[in-house]
Amino acid sequence: MPGFQIGEVFTESLRFLLKQLRAAFILAAVPYGLLFVLTLVASSLMPQDMGTFELRPGASYQVEGLVVVDPETGARFDLEPLLWFQLLMFALALVVPLPFKVAWLRYSLLGPRYQPVRPVFQFGSREIRFLGYTLAIVLIMFAVAGVGTILAGMVGAAGGGVAITVVLMFAAAVVAIWLTTRLYFVFPPLVMDLPASLGRAWTESRGQAFKLIVLTVMVLVVLALPAALIGMLLAGAPLIATLVGTVLQIVIDAGLWTALGFAYWKTTGIPGPQGAVVPTQVAS
Repeated sequence: MPGFQIGEVFTESLRFLLKQLRAAFILAAVPYGLLFVLTLVASSLMPQDMGTFELRPGASYQVEGLVVVDPETGARFDLEPLLWFQLLMFALALVVPLPFKVAWLRYSLLGPRYQPVRPVFQFGSREIRFLGYTLAIVLIMFAVAGVGTILAGMVGAAGGGVAITVVLMFAAAVVAIWLTTRLYFVFPPLVMDLPASLGRAWTESRGQAFKLIVLTVMVLVVLALPAALIGMLLAGAPLIATLVGTVLQIVIDAGLWTALGFAYWKTTGIPGPQGAVVPTQVAS
């Protein structure tokens, strides 16, 4: 399978995003508006007093569950509220914008004939399957990375040396990223209501993993790096920073999913001309 050209998909996906930015904001209005509100609510509910704690050079600390204690000063820092807050934010970021991701990927591949441009927030069969495959891929990534980390720790404990341990952990991370990148081809056929499975994604993405990784990095450099810099400049104004961050996240997500959809299209030929879906066309 010849696959796609990185430069071609990169330029075409960004050009499409710029031309269709209005459509992206309309489709994202409800999901990301809800995410913005829920983020503010979650932030207001987070305990502000988790203890007083200052790191002292050369000091030793005790860990009692999720509480870090300085035995000399008696200072305590409770990590549990922060951990729950981060898990809540992860869940919100994973689930709430999902209807937009499905709608936008479908729109970028099939056009307004199949995905009308209007505010939308629905959790139908597409969205449920999309979430299921997302969770499956995340679990696979953490499982592979976890096994590699455990093996690296065993080698280190057996006297394998720090260098070998670091190399093994890095290799595990690379394998996890490569593996999950190939599985991301499950999403384009899913949103087009074509047969979709991790096995089909694995077949259709053969030889494309490295190019998908490079393409993703290129999109992130162009879209996410400026967003991070803007976020740093607005750090002193949390409400404005959250609002601007939400708007920028719409652009970043739209750019990433457009690039993935176009990479799939250039690789498999699906959808056909003028967004025609060809259900019988399966990459060999």
